Amino acid sequence: ALPIYERMVFNQALTWTPHPRLVLAATYNLVDDLTETPAADLEGTFSGIIVNLPSDYWQADITAYYVVSPFLDVQAGYRYMEIDNYFDTSPNTVPYGSEIEQHHVNLDFIFHISKEMAARVGYDYFEESDLAHQWV
Repeated sequence: ALPIYERMVFNQALTWTPHPRLVLAATYNLVDDLTETPAADLEGTFSGIIVNLPSDYWQADITAYYVVSPFLDVQAGYRYMEIDNYFDTSPNTVPYGSEIEQHHVNLDFIFHISKEMAARVGYDYFEESDLAHQWV
């Protein structure tokens, strides 16, 4: 029998412009994804080596973009993502999947040098914790 794929994807985005110089945006993504295979039901020597593997995650983003002047824009954002698909199959084989939590914050200054040229200077902070890599 062939593998079975079950997938549900939900995306939502909201953009609001409360002032001609300010744009606020938010997005949300939810993915519920599963690959099932009859090989996961094998018994004996191969029992527990092959698993039905989900690939589920959710992510939320917020961004603010402000036009300070004809020469300068400022953009700030935050992103959070969570993945919870870790299978500890280490007694039989290498563990599968991930259990990750990510945070990403950014602040950018966009300098408009001319109509054809802009420069971006910014700061990004990224933090990740991954349970799957903690046991190694």
